[in-house]
Amino acid sequence: MTESSAARMWKDALGTLRDTAALVDEEFRNLTFDHVFDELYAREDKLDLKTRELCIISMLTALHRPEELKTHLTAAFNLGWTLEEIRDLMIISILTCGWPSAVDAIRKLIEWRMERGLSIGDPGLRREGYDSTDWYAVGLEKCRALFGPDFDELRADYQALDPALERWAISNLLGKLLTRTRLDDRTRELCLVAGFAAQRSGRQLRLHIRGALNSGVEPKEVAELMFQVGLYAGQGAADDAMAVFLDLMKGGE
Repeated sequence: MTESSAARMWKDALGTLRDTAALVDEEFRNLTFDHVFDELYAREDKLDLKTRELCIISMLTALHRPEELKTHLTAAFNLGWTLEEIRDLMIISILTCGWPSAVDAIRKLIEWRMERGLSIGDPGLRREGYDSTDWYAVGLEKCRALFGPDFDELRADYQALDPALERWAISNLLGKLLTRTRLDDRTRELCLVAGFAAQRSGRQLRLHIRGALNSGVEPKEVAELMFQVGLYAGQGAADDAMAVFLDLMKGGE
């Protein structure tokens, strides 16, 4: 018998989670486990379960839901994500939700691993040449590769606001965060799509959908993720994200 998605995610903890849900309401348990985790999450021809789970971590971080993270950290770890990769996602989430929510997520990761007696893994040391790198040039190159012409409009707005701010943002946010190497471009961009969709950040969502597609993500994977957003950020956020995606696919400006 094929192992269910929920069993792969939570293993021995699954029984406790099912029992807890049943105490709330039996139909709630049925909807959550039989139709969300064992039906929707099983659509791996649309989006593989491992990547789907990291996108959920991205959404929960963006939504500032540190307590809910604990359950999904277990699932992410069981599905093969390393603590270093999860930590990297949380650092990159500065882009979707800012420092406070990203730091709270990292604190929850540290708390979660300490409860299990796990090491956080290799420390995140500065990359070779970090202090001598022209991060502005790196940021421009990376953004042009990911986003194409869509990036020019955003950059122009930054410059109109304050040229020094434009240089700072491209150097210290886009240049440094989008070139971290724990996660590949494809995974990182799909997770950023999840985070910006949860935040209902239409302009950034459109930009990173473009970045995901330019990094090898298939349209069907983005479409699946748009629906997944509703489970964690509500159907309003999912509807908004779908509209942005469909407009981009139709070639809307």
